[in-house]
Amino acid sequence: DPRRAFATSERLPGVSVTLTGKFEVRRVHIDPSVLGDAEMLEDLVTAAMNDAVNKANEESAKRMSAATAGMPLPPGMKLPF
Repeated sequence: DPRRAFATSERLPGVSVTLTGKFEVRRVHIDPSVLGDAEMLEDLVTAAMNDAVNKANEESAKRMSAATAGMPLPPGMKLPF
């Protein structure tokens, strides 16, 4: 189910973001300890979003690879179109 939350950034202290397979944000957690510095918080949220998107892309690629295993697709061709 592409709406299921599965990509969560957890590498950054203070901020985590959970996305669905359709890149919808399901949850954002901000630790109160990072609320004092707006610029740092912006950087942490940006990094957490990018990390979650990368994880969602990796998971999508894994699932697509499993679904298309053995199918003769041209190199570089991605499904769905």
